[in-house]
Formats: sequence, structure tokens, C-alpha cells
Amino acid sequence: LSSSTRVACTTAYCTGGSSEHSGWVLSSNTEYYNSSGQLLMTTNGSGIVDFGSGASLNQPFTTAVSFYWTGLQEDWRLTADTRTDWTVEIAGLPVAGLGAGSVTNNTSLGFFGQNDQCSKSFRFLCVRQ
Repeated sequence: LSSSTRVACTTAYCTGGSSEHSGWVLSSNTEYYNSSGQLLMTTNGSGIVDFGSGASLNQPFTTAVSFYWTGLQEDWRLTADTRTDWTVEIAGLPVAGLGAGSVTNNTSLGFFGQNDQCSKSFRFLCVRQ
């Protein structure tokens, strides 16, 4: 994700619909599976899982790690660091947004504003089509 090439939502949970997307890779009303063939999630008409309306993932993105880089807030908007191409610094160190593993709610995208130093080794949450 970056400030100009990949954007899911500009408002919380894409209240403006899919017109808010820029280079977004998830399609509307589509089922997504993990590499083991298990259903992870089904997107809505805006190409997201609307956690704000009570939807959830069918299962966690991963249980192998506690946190991973997403660049997203818990409502599909970009984090401040992602909006500035991952250049935000706290105490002189670059930071970025994290999602939480082993959960099926909105913290899988953004762990309530949790940022960590970009120098730390976390996996990225990615989609392959």
C-alpha cells in the first residue's frame, strides 16, 4: 500500500463505495481462500469485509505470527505512515501500522493504532490473485 497507488477506503469502511478505491486488488462480492483452500473472507460490494457492521473473517489470516505489516487502520483506511509512503517517524525512527494474527475481527487489519519501528522484522499481509 502507498499513498497514491493502493487505497482501499478514504472513509471508514468505504461508506462511499468502491469509488474510493485506487488500485485496490480485492474485488466486490468475492470469496478469498488461503493457500490451503480454506475460505478466509467474503468481500462486500465495496470490496472489503465490513467489520463495522459486524462481519468477520471466516478464519484468521494467519496464526503463525502475532503481528504483520498491513499499512491499514482497523477500518480499511491507510495509516498516517502509509499515506506518506511509510515515512512517518516517532522519536526519530520510521514506524508503520500492524495487524494482529490469530483474530477474525478488525484488529486483523489494524491493531488499534499499533505502530512499530520499520527496522523490526514482521511479515507483510499480502493478496495473490
